[in-house]
Order: sequence, then structure tokens, then C-alpha cells
Amino acid sequence: MQRTDRITSLVLIGLGLIVAGMTSQITYTSFTDDPGPRLFPYFGAAVLILSGIAIFLRAGRSEIAEETIPVDRPQLLRGGLFFALLALYALAMKLFGFYAVTPLLLFAFYWLIAGPKRRVLWRGVVLSLAATGAVYLLFTLGLGSYLPEASIF
Repeated sequence: MQRTDRITSLVLIGLGLIVAGMTSQITYTSFTDDPGPRLFPYFGAAVLILSGIAIFLRAGRSEIAEETIPVDRPQLLRGGLFFALLALYALAMKLFGFYAVTPLLLFAFYWLIAGPKRRVLWRGVVLSLAATGAVYLLFTLGLGSYLPEASIF
């Protein structure tokens, strides 16, 4: 899988550089000493670039011949749904704020990841609310930052 891995690694590195470039264009003024809106996009860009480099280096050492991997249509659709949910989350965050949108997104992620055999309604609700609470505590108490609030109201 050397060729496929190399292509994948170059795509990841390219995406990481694009994210870093777009992040550097974010302007903001802050009167607090919070990390600002650039921190997590830079972190994501670094993860993409480092993952791409690791895959590229591993592909050079691989002795396994190139093989065809069948595309599993349900998994492909599931991945597309994850992407669509994240895009919808970004749009909804501006309108409805962190507190209303994040538990819904996390519940949807739980529902997709758990699969039909392991889905339990109460568990999804508890996990999504607990994770939202943990992120709230991390940002407000830990980092002294603000979370997006609803602009529609």
C-alpha cells in the first residue's frame, strides 16, 4: 500500500498546511488572557501534518504489496454523515450557541458510533450532557475563556 499511503500522507500534510494558513488569517481582539480562537485550529493542523509525516515515513518501510481495499458503502455514508454533522454544527453554533447545539451533536455522534445493537437512549443523553459539561468547565474555569452564545435571540 505504499502508493496509496504516500498519496494519503501528502493529502493530510496539504490539508494541515491549508488549515494552518487559514487559521493565521483569523483576527480577534481579546481583553482577557484566553488562548483565543486560533489555538484549536493550529492544534488540528499540527495533528494532520504529523499524521501525514508518520504515514509517509511508514509507507517507505512497508514491504506489503499494493492491494485493493473494497469500499464499504455504509461506512462511507457514515463518514459523510459525520462530516455533514460537523458542518451543520459549525453553522448552528453561530445561531444557537454552544449550550444548545453541543449536546445535540454529541448525542448524534454517540448514536452513529454505538450502532444499532448498542444504542441506549439514556446512555446517549448522559454521555452528551456530561461531555458538554466537561468542555464547559475546561473552557470557563480552566482556561478562563468564553463559549459561543446564541446570536439569534
